[in-house]
Amino acid sequence: MEQVINNLVINLNSIGRGFCDYAGNMFVQSSVLIILLLIIDFLLRKRIRAIFRYCIWMLVFVKLILPPTLSLPTGIGYWSGDFISTNRFASKPISDMSTAESVKPIMSEELEISAKSPQVKPVQSIYEVSASATTAISNLPALTWQGIVFLIWIVGVLVFSALLIQRLFFVRSLLLQSEPAKGRLLDTLNQCRQQVGIRRCVELKLSSTLQSRLF
Repeated sequence: MEQVINNLVINLNSIGRGFCDYAGNMFVQSSVLIILLLIIDFLLRKRIRAIFRYCIWMLVFVKLILPPTLSLPTGIGYWSGDFISTNRFASKPISDMSTAESVKPIMSEELEISAKSPQVKPVQSIYEVSASATTAISNLPALTWQGIVFLIWIVGVLVFSALLIQRLFFVRSLLLQSEPAKGRLLDTLNQCRQQVGIRRCVELKLSSTLQSRLF
């Protein structure tokens, strides 16, 4: 059980570290983009049309979709990154083999000496066992702030997902209880649809559950 908790905390800390790095980069880049767009909007709001300003602000949504670390195939590191990393460590096995061959005689001599000397098995008392168990419990990894932030984010996502599902079922029940519009309302809807240029059929339903007020 302790090993399972240990692995869970370690994995949670590692995932939280990656999540905080990703979210931090995204927050910084999005904040810089929003500040630039605010300056552009303030300078050009009286010179350009409103629809063009709305299109500029759509860049924020595009930035939130794109990852913060974008690697383009036009850079040199995109094509030579793996090749350089493999060549850098290509000479490691040769040095390791030479080191292993030089250490072999020393290891064999140590094994012969240890085989000749009598081995005494240590006897552990009850106090030593309890002390080792206490040390193992105290050595459990602590939950970092990155892991706590990731847990809070997960809880928030679950809460908002549950609220979204509840609203979807609520709207579906309203549609089932509503009735299709007839007469003057339907004629007005068709006239508006023709003026806007919508060719497909648009349904209009009336519900007594919801009440709207015109001011």
